[in-house]
Amino acid sequence: MDEFVRFHPLAENALDFGGLYEIAFNRHTIAVDLTDEEYSETQFTPNCRNMIRKALKKGVEIEVDEECARMAEFIPLYFKTMDKNHASSYYYFESDYFDHLQHVEGCKVILINALLENKLIGSALFILSGEKMHYHLSSTDPECYSYVTSYAILAQAIEYGRAHSMKCLHLGGGVSTDEKDSLFKFKHNFGRMEKNLKDFYTGKAVFLPNEYAQLCAIAQEQGIESDGFFPVYRKAH
Repeated sequence: MDEFVRFHPLAENALDFGGLYEIAFNRHTIAVDLTDEEYSETQFTPNCRNMIRKALKKGVEIEVDEECARMAEFIPLYFKTMDKNHASSYYYFESDYFDHLQHVEGCKVILINALLENKLIGSALFILSGEKMHYHLSSTDPECYSYVTSYAILAQAIEYGRAHSMKCLHLGGGVSTDEKDSLFKFKHNFGRMEKNLKDFYTGKAVFLPNEYAQLCAIAQEQGIESDGFFPVYRKAH
């Protein structure tokens, strides 16, 4: 009856479906070109390079955890980070999600961890598929923000991706569509060039307009306003 589609920014194919869906630009995302041998000079901001050095000078050790041996430590730290950031329920996953994620066919999941005296103070989960690497979830101990671990973790992720013939590390965008979004600004430090911006589009279509209108009318009678949500009648669920 209706369909909502999220087009992957790296596919760059959203506009090809304009005849089927109502296409809408959502936000910019950031992707690091791993084929660029001078990536730190050409793609990183000076602040980014400074923050990476700062983390390492503070004694932070970066560990590539290809077997996700620290997953049991990562999960509670991730939830602690979400609590600190007052994240919406959208960012809270059931515990078995992390297990299922490690068994998706055609994908490899790794953790890159930041350790201080062997204590996990920061970590990020990455998904590798084909020649692309994706920054999925991250965590930082709220008591250790001054160690700026996220910068050192992403720097290591880029080195790991290049060493394993990945062509691109997709960092994603912010938690909102605002280009002043703090998470987007953080990621933009690793991809300051125009080529690093990858557009995220959504698409929507209504195939049975009469039935769709009826359901929307019922939702409106129940006091449900769309606020841009599509489809309107699902907002209550």
